[in-house]
Amino acid sequence: MQTRTLFRQVFAIAVVGFLFSATPSQAQYAFHRVSSPMKGAATEADETPKAPTYKLVHGVVQDANGALPGATVWLHGTQIVVVTNSEGEFELRVPTTAKVVQLTCSYGGLHEEVVTMAPVQAMGSVYLLRPKTVVKK
Repeated sequence: MQTRTLFRQVFAIAVVGFLFSATPSQAQYAFHRVSSPMKGAATEADETPKAPTYKLVHGVVQDANGALPGATVWLHGTQIVVVTNSEGEFELRVPTTAKVVQLTCSYGGLHEEVVTMAPVQAMGSVYLLRPKTVVKK
């Protein structure tokens, strides 16, 4: 039994020594240096897409009692969604190429309101005045 324990210890030391004696690895490059670009090759400027420009649209979502904090405002046709702050104010970025801005505003207990306007006019208040009615069957 003692020889078995001794064998295990010697074997463990040999394995650990083998693991730590390995030579460090070297990184390999997956490209070749080129002295001049090939004809017709895309340049770095061609590969970099131009960042779209945006216009900030801001306003306030209100009902008959005042501002609605936590109301949801989203831009149709995109995944741009914002939530109003404690004063009911919102601000979202609209692409400057948009000819028409269509915003949908919603708040719990009130009907959704869809507002369509030109980006130049897209500032001001959105009013959610109609409470949702529950239809009983």
